[in-house]
Amino acid sequence: MKFIPALCLLLSVSSAGQLTPTTLGLLTNSMTLLQKEEYEKVIPLAEKAADALQKEVGENDPMYNSVFFMLGICHYKLYHYELAEKNYL
Repeated sequence: MKFIPALCLLLSVSSAGQLTPTTLGLLTNSMTLLQKEEYEKVIPLAEKAADALQKEVGENDPMYNSVFFMLGICHYKLYHYELAEKNYL
């Protein structure tokens, strides 16, 4: 997937210094599973990461929004189109 490097770059240049090791681990594991196209496994990790990011960096941070993009991709690939749309919006 061509968007993975861009997502990794966003996470590395954004507010990564403000994150706890647990949150960084959730993001790293989510991206690793996304690269392996294990979409079912990404969703619970990314949802936990979104909750943690909301508390740590806030909803206006690009990293927070990128997690929902990741969730949208996973739901789309799993044919959960309504959930994909919700996450993309």
